[in-house]
Amino acid sequence: MLLRHARFRIIFAFLLITCAICFAIYGNRLITQAAKTEMSITPRKIGLSYVRRFSLGFSFKETDASRTWVVGISSPVQKLVAYNNRESQFWVFDLTGRKIASFGKAGMRPGEFMTPSGLAFDQNGNLLVADESIPVIRRYQLNGQYINDATPTVPNVAGWSDVAWHDGIIIASPSIFSSYHHKQGVRLFKQGKSQEICKHCFGPVALDANGLIYLVDKMTPPSEPVLPHLMVFSQTGNTMLRAAFPMVGIVFDIQYWPEVNGFITTYSGKDTVLLIRDKGRTVEKLLDIADKSILTLLPMYNELYVVHTDGQVEVFKLQIAK
Repeated sequence: MLLRHARFRIIFAFLLITCAICFAIYGNRLITQAAKTEMSITPRKIGLSYVRRFSLGFSFKETDASRTWVVGISSPVQKLVAYNNRESQFWVFDLTGRKIASFGKAGMRPGEFMTPSGLAFDQNGNLLVADESIPVIRRYQLNGQYINDATPTVPNVAGWSDVAWHDGIIIASPSIFSSYHHKQGVRLFKQGKSQEICKHCFGPVALDANGLIYLVDKMTPPSEPVLPHLMVFSQTGNTMLRAAFPMVGIVFDIQYWPEVNGFITTYSGKDTVLLIRDKGRTVEKLLDIADKSILTLLPMYNELYVVHTDGQVEVFKLQIAK
């Protein structure tokens, strides 16, 4: 089973690279044709100023090319958590970059990890882990103590690619294998019950302060060759927005930033950071970074932590134009 998953991830990575090449040639025309709602970039109203940088002590370049980084910030306890693929461990840092804990090893039992690909934090700062090879979302304290399985198993879902948490609600995106082969979609978990939000879909997920579900859908129908699309859902599964992104490239993550009342994202291989607001209808260019090595963006109150492929983390301070 693990070999089958690994083979599928390699094939999917090849397809993503092929799509990126197609985007570079035909992107603008395809976006216009495929989008039911077109997102457009508006002038910048929010800015960022550089503050400091630190290193996590390991490089994400060693990660399998078909997988993404796994890193996040727990706002309740103000800690940064990153998965070290070489050690099969989660490392915990304070916000100056000082390592304060590590835990985990390879395996599928509680306290073990195979292919983690997403994380989130609950109201107490506990870690929720989405693993493409483990069929449940598991919850841990940041000292590595296993708490519980935060979700039940779901038929035909062998693992999860991403997870988001808000106000007791868990949103989980199925693994690439489960979505493509078994036609599974993003699910909502609340009080032990499971509800499928969309059919045959997967990708980075997030929740806003009102509980709306945001999905960067990477399972675009054959009739619409552009991927990814931004989709916004209510918790009952009603689609409120479906729009192609305004630029070409591959989007690996989306993060909610309460202080700007919007979501931030970046493109693989690009140097543009986008701010998405108004339920996806307003897009602003937030930051240009010259080295094009951004893995993810982690908002923390009035600061933004920009994580790079070499394990360097740059910190920027939020500036709002009056």
